Amino acid sequence: MTQLPPSPPQMPPVPPQEPVPPDGVAPPVQKKGLAVGGYVLGGLSVLLPLASTMMGAAWIFFLVAGVLSAIAGLVLSVSALAKQTAGRGLAIRGLVLSLLSVLAVSLVASIVLPAELSRKGNAQAAGCGMNLSILGKCVAIYRAWNHDQFPPNLEALMDDGSGGLSPKDLRCPTDGPPDAAFHGTSYFYCAPDGDDETAIIACDIAPVHPRGGGKKARNVLRADLSVHACTESEFQKLLQKPENRRFAEELAKGVTMTPQERVTYIAPRGEK
Repeated sequence: MTQLPPSPPQMPPVPPQEPVPPDGVAPPVQKKGLAVGGYVLGGLSVLLPLASTMMGAAWIFFLVAGVLSAIAGLVLSVSALAKQTAGRGLAIRGLVLSLLSVLAVSLVASIVLPAELSRKGNAQAAGCGMNLSILGKCVAIYRAWNHDQFPPNLEALMDDGSGGLSPKDLRCPTDGPPDAAFHGTSYFYCAPDGDDETAIIACDIAPVHPRGGGKKARNVLRADLSVHACTESEFQKLLQKPENRRFAEELAKGVTMTPQERVTYIAPRGEK
């Protein structure tokens, strides 16, 4: 039998060598930092505005954070593409996500902002109506202790102290929070001459509460102590009624007064 010659010894595999450029200098390692940053911020810029719809009072924080993330994502993604660094695909994704975020913010703002403004306006109108209800209760107590006479002005009603009327009850929420620097009253008060219980005795000095259709409304307190909200056209119709003639004349003076002057003003007595 013929013997085969021994096989040559096996040489260990040689790892592939990186090609060496002609000048002998290896190319710099490209980094993906800009592309990754743009992609991550682009994703956040889409998620944060959507999360703002579920965050209640903190919605504005998430909406603003989404806008800032979109801006930062755009800057990093564009920088990564301009510098032709590694991760071009991530940079493109970050750019697209950031642009989508702009659309998301526009969509969320169109839904959340009107609802938030409506909610705030309704809350302010309700608070204003509560103030006038407190004013009416204090008027009733004053009349019970003063032979059924109406208080001459708001200062007398507060000095009487029987109903617990305080300066904060004379400030409409549209004039700022309870700790706002506001002195005087947001309302105009005028004691009626006659005995008509439907006569207006107090109201917002101006129509400040939003209504549907872009209209403005004000709250009105009548002599029967009922509080009503009416648009400006409805209010003007009420002022034209005989029982409100004196109130209309005095209100024309009141709109030019300072909030402090409206507290101490005593309307001259007219004919019944």
